[in-house]
Amino acid sequence: LDPGEDLEGDGNLRTYGGTETKIYGLNPPGPAPASLLAQGNNTVLAPNPTFCTTKPNNWPGAVYVHAQEARENPPAFFRRALKIVNGATLNLGTSCFGVAPNPPCGLTIASENPVYIERDFNAPNDGSWSGNSVAASVAADAVTFLSDNWNDINSFISPYTSDARPGAQTAYRVALIAGKGIPFPQPATEPEDFGTDGGLHNFLRYLESMSPSSGIGFQSAVATGQQTIYYKGSLVSFYYNRQAIGEYKGDVDTVYVPPNRNYSFDTNFTQGPQWLPPDTPSLRSLNTMGFTQQIMPTQ
Repeated sequence: LDPGEDLEGDGNLRTYGGTETKIYGLNPPGPAPASLLAQGNNTVLAPNPTFCTTKPNNWPGAVYVHAQEARENPPAFFRRALKIVNGATLNLGTSCFGVAPNPPCGLTIASENPVYIERDFNAPNDGSWSGNSVAASVAADAVTFLSDNWNDINSFISPYTSDARPGAQTAYRVALIAGKGIPFPQPATEPEDFGTDGGLHNFLRYLESMSPSSGIGFQSAVATGQQTIYYKGSLVSFYYNRQAIGEYKGDVDTVYVPPNRNYSFDTNFTQGPQWLPPDTPSLRSLNTMGFTQQIMPTQ
């Protein structure tokens, strides 16, 4: 159904899972030799050696032949996401309202796609919530937190275990509007929580082992000392996510080892509209207390 997009400006329309006419793993990048071009994505992707070796290379479980190619090649399956970086300190001025009280100007980031927030956002790392902060929000298909220790290459090297994706203490101060997964009946052979939406405590998504010394599950993570994620804000779920649709697998090492979740509501939001992020959705409720009939003269 998707006719494709000319992402590279070279006249070639690229589609989900479609074959590419350039192999970007070459050094330097450029058109592939005829011998490689005839193989299409087979030069970059390979059947999954762990889960299913019989599937073709255009399914989401395929793997890259070389981990570094995941950075150099156009995404083979889904192309859109937004990653927010370098947001520990937000300074947008204080002249947005013009009347007292005049808090710092706020920031709202909205995307129809999944959003990844990498490293501290609008807060110091230590969870003290000291210093300046602004009324910030992110509205997205789904929101994933990446810690101060995150590096993209770790996910390419270790896509099926979090051992090589060690997390670190990180702090985020932001209101979130995001979707949750659609729950389905739990198969008898699957672990607890599989098929659920993960619940409120997993509404904020993670991709790292927040107990880097163990990385083998929740109980072991507690025993060895979890890394803490500090979050202050407001969590709102209006809809099901439509793009970040991988099923929730529970507290398993494949995806993440959970952090010590230090979550709290940002009471600044209760001080009035000027302390809310820009374009915060609002709901007004009218209650009918009574009525009086008026007899009007007619002609």
